[in-house]
Amino acid sequence: MGTAVVKVTTGGLEKLSDRIKKLAISRRKSADEASKMLAIELRQEVQNQIKEQGLVDTGAYLDSIMIAGPFKQPSGDSSYFVITEAPQSLRLEFGYVGTDILGRDYADEEHPHWRPASVLVQGRAAEKYKRAIIGGVSE
Repeated sequence: MGTAVVKVTTGGLEKLSDRIKKLAISRRKSADEASKMLAIELRQEVQNQIKEQGLVDTGAYLDSIMIAGPFKQPSGDSSYFVITEAPQSLRLEFGYVGTDILGRDYADEEHPHWRPASVLVQGRAAEKYKRAIIGGVSE
């Protein structure tokens, strides 16, 4: 009677490890690009909301909305921020009732444009990241 022998080996793990590292790098680049594209979309959507609500007088507020980044995180991922330093942004977004330091009284209604834009772009984010990480990346 013969003996059955099955050889179990871990040979070739170095090659597999290298392929996994390359794949992870390519996926991270794709995910970082998706983050950048979402930041661009958010900026555009905020600007669209402002235009649709007629909140633009000179265009200075529109022009103040910009993308900051990329900022590298400890994980190696990149982050982008859509920002404005325009002083009127919070008053427009949330409204303002009160008296300013010059004694002027205000009862400004809110005109949400950042919040609706964020909701719209957030709804697209999962699909963008899914496509970036799962699909269309060569090994």
